[in-house]
Amino acid sequence: MMSIIVGLILLSVVAILYRGKNRRNVALALIIFSGVWFWQIYFTWQGYFWTNLVRIEALADKITGYKKIHSLAMGSDGEYTDDDGRTVQYDSYRFINGTLITHYPQAHNPDAYQPEWFVDIYCQQNQISKQMYLELRADLERLNLHGFYLDENGELSLTLWQRGGVPWIIELVRAPDGAGISGSSEIEKLFFGWYIVTRA
Repeated sequence: MMSIIVGLILLSVVAILYRGKNRRNVALALIIFSGVWFWQIYFTWQGYFWTNLVRIEALADKITGYKKIHSLAMGSDGEYTDDDGRTVQYDSYRFINGTLITHYPQAHNPDAYQPEWFVDIYCQQNQISKQMYLELRADLERLNLHGFYLDENGELSLTLWQRGGVPWIIELVRAPDGAGISGSSEIEKLFFGWYIVTRA
């Protein structure tokens, strides 16, 4: 919302200056306008939201429509060289519905202290569409999102930013009509039902 307000103010200034035929001031105002607008669009969460609104809404509708995957964490991939000189690939912090999963069949270990399931087996046993899982991952990746959580009240949180060792995360939240935002320490309203939320 702030980016729109700033844009309208600057456009008004440009229009006034242009009417006064002060070309130099018009050019300067346009440069300032372009710089501020660029900053708002590409370097703020508000700008991110407005430029990606259509895709964000489509993703939210897909998640709430499917429902079998109510939480997903993208996780990360890595590799190391073992004692025999072989490259071993692994993933970490990759979850579906709170269960640790892996994309590497050799890492499947459901009997470990922290069970880890190969994604194909987990999806099959829980009647989850592997294709839908991959589609949701692709959508999240295109939007540079880290994951999502859909609670029992229909509140959907899309993770914008999180870092290991940092005690807060920043999320885009779509809340049902008239519902409050749960567990938040800072809220900024964006659009009908959408908020930027910081959770500590």
